[in-house]
Amino acid sequence: MIGAFAKKTFCSRPGLVARRIRYPNPFLAPCQAKRLDLARGQALGDVLLCTPAMREVKQVNPSCYIRFFTDFVPLVGGLSYINEVHPIQQAPPDVYQLSYEGCIPPQGHLAKIIGDQLGVDVKDVKPDCVINPVLAESYRAMLAPFPKPHVLLLRRASRWTPNKDWPDRYWNVVAERVSRFGTVIEIGGITEESPGEYGSYLDNQARTSLEAASPHLFR
Repeated sequence: MIGAFAKKTFCSRPGLVARRIRYPNPFLAPCQAKRLDLARGQALGDVLLCTPAMREVKQVNPSCYIRFFTDFVPLVGGLSYINEVHPIQQAPPDVYQLSYEGCIPPQGHLAKIIGDQLGVDVKDVKPDCVINPVLAESYRAMLAPFPKPHVLLLRRASRWTPNKDWPDRYWNVVAERVSRFGTVIEIGGITEESPGEYGSYLDNQARTSLEAASPHLFR
């Protein structure tokens, strides 16, 4: 019998051993189900990390019907391997929560750890998202007059991780220097410290939705 500490340690290292600990009978793993209700709320990046696992489920079990519940419906709504995408508030009580928090500190890629939870071996960890081609083309046209490279600047990772915040005065130095040889495009919430005097700079703080920002973020 594997203790809780040993189980957490092994499951922090993605791979066959972790999957066998979770599912001694691989035919009972979630990836073998006819239908999966999966959920991930909170941070945008965590939602993206779930997409390789769902993609792999569809490859090993094409008939599996996947419903995904998230705070970022526009980010993944329309991906070919997810049958339905709904707001997290509509998730059923028995929804399967995709997470990696129980495997901290992780000993491998988080997308692989999430895949182990579903019983699949995630080989391609590249995430997917949906980009509106009309919006993407409109941004290309809008940015055409501005010098390249176009550098996206997002000062705040999320409200859940203030430990990742970098002081605004340092961001201002980066923006000023980058704007000398390219165009800085700033998105996200409005910061306490107003932007300085830059060269080629577009201030889109608090002016873009997720759909509008996606062509910049994930192109």
